[in-house]
Amino acid sequence: MLKVIFFDLHGTLGYTENPVTPIEVSKILTSRGYEVSPQAWRAAIHFVGIVDFPRLKLNDISSFLKQVCCRLGIEVDKDTLDKLIGLFESRDFYKLYPEAIDAVKIAKEELNLKAAIVTTIPKFKFKLILKFLSRYIDFVMTGLEAGCDKSNPKMYLSLLKTLKIAPKDVVVIGDEAYVDIILPKSLGMKVIQLIRGNTKKCDLADAHVNNLIDAIKVIKKWMKEAKQIEWQDI
Repeated sequence: MLKVIFFDLHGTLGYTENPVTPIEVSKILTSRGYEVSPQAWRAAIHFVGIVDFPRLKLNDISSFLKQVCCRLGIEVDKDTLDKLIGLFESRDFYKLYPEAIDAVKIAKEELNLKAAIVTTIPKFKFKLILKFLSRYIDFVMTGLEAGCDKSNPKMYLSLLKTLKIAPKDVVVIGDEAYVDIILPKSLGMKVIQLIRGNTKKCDLADAHVNNLIDAIKVIKKWMKEAKQIEWQDI
């Protein structure tokens, strides 16, 4: 019987409407005497997000951006760092998809399921989302808590251990083929792929849906079928 839903963050619960671009950052840094190309910034911030953030426990935007600059071999002055922080805080944050709150609420209050968010992304980037979802979410597992990125099985295994549940009791809802479908499926969990926009369909998913409400409907159907089988076995 299913007991917990693991929700992916990016592309599932939320999105960034107008993220900061590497070109914008490059212009700011170059104008202040720091030679950083857009591609160099893109590579550095990706590396820090996947590797350094979990390893070094970078739990705020200031330490995160300082580490990106460190990777680029520069040490920016306080005024420049503050300008970057202001830019990212004003633009590089997550908003909820319209149906997200209702879906998580139904899972918690109607289906009596626990819910967790599983993502590599730092909490400081989706703290606005957490304000609205915190009453329905039992645990948030990011790269900081797991000490690794989401493509490492350790993240899922750590969450299973924290919540004291078996893989068979979990359903994962996400959009990306490997981290949200293939990996959790290989660990024994059920998976629902959320198809938004240009998401590439993964045939290994147990179900495919276009929004979170439909995902909850699928879970409700599975739970009903499981109860019917239990009654037949009595």
